[in-house]
Amino acid sequence: MGDSLRQQLVEKVAARLATISVANGYRSEAGAQVHVWRPASAVKDRANLPALVIRDTSDEVTDARTTGKTYRALGFEIDVVVGESGEVAAESARHIIADVQEAIGSDERWDSLARLSQWDGDSMVVDQAERKLVLAQVRFTILYDHGRWTPDTRV
Repeated sequence: MGDSLRQQLVEKVAARLATISVANGYRSEAGAQVHVWRPASAVKDRANLPALVIRDTSDEVTDARTTGKTYRALGFEIDVVVGESGEVAAESARHIIADVQEAIGSDERWDSLARLSQWDGDSMVVDQAERKLVLAQVRFTILYDHGRWTPDTRV
């Protein structure tokens, strides 16, 4: 049995975000440090910043058809950890947020595994304990479907 569609989508998101680099036409090098489900506090070593931490936080059924198909909304949060301080950090975070949005939008169907992706928003805060790290969070959803009881099969 292969990976579930959810696992395949998580892997595709991580791989896509890893392409974020200036050489690939983006504004930042955020793709050099992409982690799945790693605590943001574990990536605060300035030598490894900026960093992106991906979490698939929800997988909601949006419609369960009697035809055997289940429509789902897979929710993601991506923490953006930036090591600069002050205005430079905020500007870097904005650039990375834009890079993430462009990366997601470059193929919102994820090689035909999904029906659609939607941007749900973002926010920025200063880490009060460190006072030098800016943390941003990006939220988006991937809409996909699979067999009613077969999460590894797209119908």
